[in-house]
Amino acid sequence: MLEATLQALGGEPRDLLAWIGPGIEPERYETGSEVQSRFGGPKFADAFRPGGGGGRAHTDLARIAVILLAQLGVGWIGQSTLGTGARDEDFCFYSYRREGETGRMASLIYLEPERCGM
Repeated sequence: MLEATLQALGGEPRDLLAWIGPGIEPERYETGSEVQSRFGGPKFADAFRPGGGGGRAHTDLARIAVILLAQLGVGWIGQSTLGTGARDEDFCFYSYRREGETGRMASLIYLEPERCGM
């Protein structure tokens, strides 16, 4: 999906900025062996930690995205340290896994010319 997005945007990946927003924390997200097989190899090793058994692993989806974006040559990659799977008493972001019903999130992205050398 990331590669297709970069192709659709056109231009040079080195000229792009990528931001990975809040998402589920690795300790709260497990995947099966099919995900580990797809992203196997040493470069993805730190994106997986042993999970609850049965070949499952706690998976850092944001880390996988960072690695893929870097491989594709994206010029700058930033990442939020906030998660959506926080405890009920201190969450800030909507999470379908936590809420159990549909909700919406929105993002606003803009560049400040004076900060970006424009």
